Amino acid sequence: EWTCAVCDLQSPESADKCIVCDAVKPVPRQAPGFAFDLDTSKKPAVPSSWSQSVFRKPALSQGQWECGVCELKNPMTADKCTVCEAAKPGAVTAAAPVVAIKRKASDLPVFELDLDTSKRPVPPNGDFRISKSDSA
Repeated sequence: EWTCAVCDLQSPESADKCIVCDAVKPVPRQAPGFAFDLDTSKKPAVPSSWSQSVFRKPALSQGQWECGVCELKNPMTADKCTVCEAAKPGAVTAAAPVVAIKRKASDLPVFELDLDTSKRPVPPNGDFRISKSDSA
């Protein structure tokens, strides 16, 4: 069934005009320039590179370099990509400075752990209690 644009009543799909007011059956509208075909067997293969594409890769303008990772155009003054921070091809990067701190073993704090339980009093019944110290 389809709905009449004039009287808003429904007519059977086979009718070329409204069965009530004789208005002409509207033609389904489609956006200009767009065709919706859901048959996936007809879809063209997507190119995997610029060389296979109908489109051409934009040329670099003078004063730019292309990132080898994300293909972004960067100004020649940038030492790394402004998006992914990959190094500019051919850029000389300074090594990170190595900072060495030299100390004598005698300067380092010493921690000792005494595991000899014979030096610690243990209650005969195994109870462990924390009591308030008078020295505090």
